[in-house]
Amino acid sequence: MILEEILSDVGDNGRFQIIFTAVITIMEVVIAWSMLQTALIGATPSWWCIDPTTYGFPNMTLNNATYQTCSVAADVVTNGLVNGYVNGYSNSTDIPTTTLAAATSSMSCVRYYDPGMVTIVGEWDLVCERKYIKAVINSVQMAGVLVGSVMAGQSSDSIGRRLTCYVTMVLHALTCLVSGFATTWQMYAVFRFFVGGAIGSYLVLHYVYVIEFVRHTWRPYLASIPAWALGAGMLCLTAWQVPNWRHLNFICAGLTVPMVFGWFVSPESLRWLAARGKVEAAEKVVELIAKINGRTKATDTSEQLSLLAEEEKSHGQQDKKYTYITLVQGGWKNVMKTLVLGFAWMSLSMSFYGIIFGVSALSGNVYLNMFLLSVVEVPLTLSTAFITVRIGRRWTSSLFFFLASLTGFGILIADRAAAEETRGTIISVVAICSKLFIAAAWTCMQTFTAELYPTVIRSLGLGAANTAARVGGILAPFVLEMDTPYDAVRCYIIVGSIMAISGLSVLLLGETKGKALADTLHQEQKELNI
Repeated sequence: MILEEILSDVGDNGRFQIIFTAVITIMEVVIAWSMLQTALIGATPSWWCIDPTTYGFPNMTLNNATYQTCSVAADVVTNGLVNGYVNGYSNSTDIPTTTLAAATSSMSCVRYYDPGMVTIVGEWDLVCERKYIKAVINSVQMAGVLVGSVMAGQSSDSIGRRLTCYVTMVLHALTCLVSGFATTWQMYAVFRFFVGGAIGSYLVLHYVYVIEFVRHTWRPYLASIPAWALGAGMLCLTAWQVPNWRHLNFICAGLTVPMVFGWFVSPESLRWLAARGKVEAAEKVVELIAKINGRTKATDTSEQLSLLAEEEKSHGQQDKKYTYITLVQGGWKNVMKTLVLGFAWMSLSMSFYGIIFGVSALSGNVYLNMFLLSVVEVPLTLSTAFITVRIGRRWTSSLFFFLASLTGFGILIADRAAAEETRGTIISVVAICSKLFIAAAWTCMQTFTAELYPTVIRSLGLGAANTAARVGGILAPFVLEMDTPYDAVRCYIIVGSIMAISGLSVLLLGETKGKALADTLHQEQKELNI
């Protein structure tokens, strides 16, 4: 492969690759924070249903009879029925009149939320008959991720990886900032849609952008960098110390700002430039890589790049505008590949975010559970690189799908067989293992999917897979609603089933282990037997 040889000459595993990978991948820490914070800022704090006639300090009584009860007995309600929330007030006279004033026949108590945990649930009273709104907000964000995935796949293959990547970062910083100023749940949902768009764009693009500068043996290791787990862990520790949803949005926006300056040190993808016939620009990138790596480019670099451009042009592809339709053209094998990858990514996303959004259903502290769900995946995620290098992408992916399936069904067994005093702990441990294997399978699929498509449509391929994943994410809050331990058991049966189907389906795909990345559709047809 022409570009493989050029990169080998100037260094495909040197100082440039380390710096560039760090600059692009560090943003994943912030993206993970942004995506997963919904699980914590949407957590339900302790709350009580208080008789309106005794509401306020010091007469208000908080006890088990009023804890998380949607109404109180009718005979204790006098002078109208009041619905409101209190968050952080130490004296009843400080509570805004609008909170306590409106009388309504549909409510029979005033809800008091624990001021020690300021979430959108307490902010906008998202319990009881308004409980569904939390799932709506989660799904709206996932819809934004879906739209961002579609647009980034098309954009990065049309106008380049670099511009798409950094426009995404600017959008993320701005939308996270304004999210923290939302005054209604509807306003917040709209802002989170645009945050989701930035998240989806980055998730499609960043891995493609990085692997196009390295040799094939490095690709699995890049996918296993635990940036996502690091971001999730940072979120949990920060939310534990700063349990305020507005502040978490502001912090996330602030963390994004330094990433934007990576624009000044990030070149356009060499492969994208070469495949698009931009020979002069591609040669400048080669010179930059050679300079940073302390190497010298070959004297015939320009001729080699021109040869690749001519090859693309000779097949009528250089000026072609690729679209998602291109992914299913060229025969039934391409259709099958796209469908299999789409189902696998949808299953992974639905299961992964179903577990994350349902973390409050697990026994124990919500922050600790979230932290454990995040950090335990690091050792196995790192090991996936070594496993995929040895046994291949296809078998490694299938292995982790089946392990996720077994642990999913294991929760059903634990629910039926474990003693009552240990049941909650056992289910939590098995749930953590299930999420661990799902994360490992997703790491493998990221490498596998990127390698199955040539450079000219690689972002489109990952965009389609990510779009399918976001459909799964949108469905997750509804299909895998885990608000109670009973719901969690039922949902893990679904997880076990779709993981097993995915584990079988990926075996239909061709192996990409040890193969150079194809740059054109013509090369793909020759190199990959899929």
